[in-house]
Amino acid sequence: MMNDANQIVVCPTIHKIVDKLDSFATENANVSMLSRTHGQVASPTTVGKEFANFGYRVSKQLESLEKVSLILLFILLIFLQVKIPRKT
Repeated sequence: MMNDANQIVVCPTIHKIVDKLDSFATENANVSMLSRTHGQVASPTTVGKEFANFGYRVSKQLESLEKVSLILLFILLIFLQVKIPRKT
């Protein structure tokens, strides 16, 4: 049930968010802004670049979320294998 919710609702919704972030990044590729590092002004960047970076990070997390059921299955199999008494 959780896997179905993940695959049917959560992941497609996050895909739509990533698509919106990508389109926003493209639309604002030429809008300049000051970036900050450690609370201080750093070199200039663009709004589009910042949204592209954020979209990339979200998409990487989405890839992990899509694989979570396989990882949990793998962990479960390892756990079961360790707990099964061996006949000698």
